[in-house]
Amino acid sequence: MKHPQANRDRHAHPLRFFGVGARLSTWILILFVVTMVVFVGLDLRHEARFAESLGAGMKEQATLLTSTLRLHAVHVGVTALTFGLAIHFLVRRLITRRIEAIVLAVRHFRRGTWSVRIPARTRDEIEWLTEAFRQLGPDLEERLSTFVEADRKSLVALLGSRYERRLAPPARRIIAAAREGRKTGGTDRTLREIEEHAMCVLGELGKLGRPEHPISNDIVSLESRTDVDSTESDGKLLFGAQGATS
Repeated sequence: MKHPQANRDRHAHPLRFFGVGARLSTWILILFVVTMVVFVGLDLRHEARFAESLGAGMKEQATLLTSTLRLHAVHVGVTALTFGLAIHFLVRRLITRRIEAIVLAVRHFRRGTWSVRIPARTRDEIEWLTEAFRQLGPDLEERLSTFVEADRKSLVALLGSRYERRLAPPARRIIAAAREGRKTGGTDRTLREIEEHAMCVLGELGKLGRPEHPISNDIVSLESRTDVDSTESDGKLLFGAQGATS
């Protein structure tokens, strides 16, 4: 069963055109346009009353003044639109894109990719957050490798203790039978005893593939990630040390 957070992340889109920069610039643009419309409306109302007070002879000048004010209103609207787009571009360039890079790096971290690097541009609050994420990847990778190495050594030590506990008694019996054969000069009986002890060793080796206690999934996954060659070399060193002590 998949986690619901994974489904949300699969359908989640990065910050696109309608991100924080677009919302901020839109609200600034709306506020600016509403303010200018209110001021222009008040000016037009004032000029209309002034034209009525002057009489019919001044209506042409009042009409010209009204047209001029409307042209200024259009100019203010275009200026407000340009101002809003400029704010949107700056906010997207300085904030939105960098947050997108951080979100993308976090998603790579969740997939297990720790080597994602976020480019640095300026020295500000977003850069502090970027620097923190950039240092987080190598730290997590180093700690994870240390944890895996420690678990690998624990697993090798566990296998070594099981080998020693299971194989030490049959090995001692084989050595004792060989020494007894050299002393008594017997052949058939000694060979039969050595054969029996060797079969016992083979039986113990078969039992080693069936653990006494269930192994957790963490150890199983760790064993699949561990290098097989290094494990075999550790086992050879362990058997060599055991043969020397015997």
